[in-house]
Order: sequence, then structure tokens, then C-alpha cells
Amino acid sequence: VADGMSQGTLTCAEHLSQLTRKRSLGWLALYNRASTVTGLMNVRSLNSLVTDSAASSSAWGSGSRVANGALNVLPDQRELSPLYELFRTIGWKRGLVTTTEITHATPAGFAVNVAKRSDVATIANQFLARRVEVLLGGGALFFTPEGRPDKHNLLADAALSGYAVLKNKHDLETASAHQSWLGIFAKSHLPFTIDRLTDGTATANIPTLAEMTGAALRKLEREEHFILQVEGGRVDHAAHLNDAAGAFHDLIAFDEALEVCLAF
Repeated sequence: VADGMSQGTLTCAEHLSQLTRKRSLGWLALYNRASTVTGLMNVRSLNSLVTDSAASSSAWGSGSRVANGALNVLPDQRELSPLYELFRTIGWKRGLVTTTEITHATPAGFAVNVAKRSDVATIANQFLARRVEVLLGGGALFFTPEGRPDKHNLLADAALSGYAVLKNKHDLETASAHQSWLGIFAKSHLPFTIDRLTDGTATANIPTLAEMTGAALRKLEREEHFILQVEGGRVDHAAHLNDAAGAFHDLIAFDEALEVCLAF
């Protein structure tokens, strides 16, 4: 999921890739293969011409439209069945990987039922209660007492329930494949890729989207069946900020994660 990406973002990132990497995006190479099949899905909001990530991900993750801001909950408060809960009942392992806070709307739309996407404390609770096996991204604030209304230490709870709690790139590289993973690598969102390029020292211990994706696949490939959502979420954030350079560099970083998946 390259969240918030327009066709123009893809085109401009392709030009930037040619200039900086001397090659095309893997995405366009895939798109231009004769064997590639493309499809369109209408995931618009139930109550607005402008669809937010919660409504979009929920439509994709449950098969039903919802109003903006809701995660798999209809306006009359009926709860839908998220894709990841359906897969859990038949034994599939599930992973969510993102450059945003792990509790953000796109990953949450596949796994939780919450009336308001802003209720991130409940989203964090549900991820762990529903035993999503791989959770990699940012958002440490919502797993620690300082950022939670209930002042609960969810990282400690996760460790007690059998999760490996990962806090940096080294932890991710050395994590046991025999445990579930809760990898939270920043207090809020992970850094923009353009900031990694300009201040590599400050971000050196935070894994990239491609590194998180590769690690998740190495863990999940042991399983008979798995589903993995990978989100380049900061493409959307840069677009909201009218930051073209930020959006293009984050789309290239997303493309590198896509290439990891294609190699797999």
C-alpha cells in the first residue's frame, strides 16, 4: 500500500529514480510485464466524496463501505469481520508493516473494530488481543504509560504474553522467528526517507521499509499460509504537507520494499 499516492507521484518518482538510481522503479517494470494483471477496486467512503484511509482500508479489509474515520464499524455500530480475523480462524499467520505508527488507519483497517481511528489505545490493545503475529512500525507512545489514557505499559504486557519486543534495527535482525514480533522503532512515525538521506546518523538504528519487509518475510516464510500488508505510509504524509521531494523519496523507498516482495 503506497498510501495517498497519485499517478502523478508515481510518474515523478520514476523520473527521480532515473536521476538518482539510474534505473526505473520496480513497480513500473512489473506494470509493463505482459503477464501482469491489474485491477481497480472502489473503496470510497460511505459518507463523503473524499475518502480517508480508515474508510478505504476498512472497505478493502472487510468488503463493506464505512464512514470516514471508522475502522470496520458501520454507522449503526455493527462490527464487520476484518480480513485478519477471518484468516486467524483458519490458522493463517498475519503481518502488518508500515512507516507510520503501527496503530494508524491503514494497518488497523485489516485487523480491528474501532468506531474512531483516533482511538489508538484501543487499536493497540486489539492488535495484541487478536495476536497479530508481526507488527512492525512506529508509535511507541501508544504502547507506553505516557501516551495512554489508562497509563498501561502495553510493551511489558506484550513481552509477558510471548511477543519479542523489538526497539531498533539490531533487535529486528536478531529476533527469534519462533516468537510473535512487536517492533516499534520510533515514538511516533518513522522518519521520512529524505530525512534519512540528510541525517543518516540520527536514523541509522531505525530499519527502512525494505528492511522491515525482508525481516517479516523471513519470519513468515516458515508458515504454511500467511498474509502480509506492507504500507509506505509517509508518501501520504508528505503529500498532505505539499512536500513533493518527501513524497517522491518515500515512494522510491516503498518501491525498494516492493522489490523485496518480488524477489521473495
